[in-house]
Amino acid sequence: MFVIKKAKKSLAAKAGSKTALLARIEKCVDEQIRPLLAIHGGEIEIVEFTKNILRVKLQGACAGCPAAGNTLQYGVQAILNEEIPDEDIQVVPVQEESCR
Repeated sequence: MFVIKKAKKSLAAKAGSKTALLARIEKCVDEQIRPLLAIHGGEIEIVEFTKNILRVKLQGACAGCPAAGNTLQYGVQAILNEEIPDEDIQVVPVQEESCR
């Protein structure tokens, strides 16, 4: 028997109302940013989007990488601002809480 897993719902779909801007952001992340991070063994998760602040969590090899800040600023944010120039989107990292 084969089990087909459903793809994770997007942040906008989880919220119940898909805003046009968030849909554009998710499309850009899926089509341009994720493939670039995957080359390096990384992944990105959109955690929250409010007031043009996109909170993301880097995962895989990108989590904890010394270059993660540069990846967010010069990679993720630069691509989003190039693809969606009519909005000033700020990308902010969300850190995992460490176990105690």
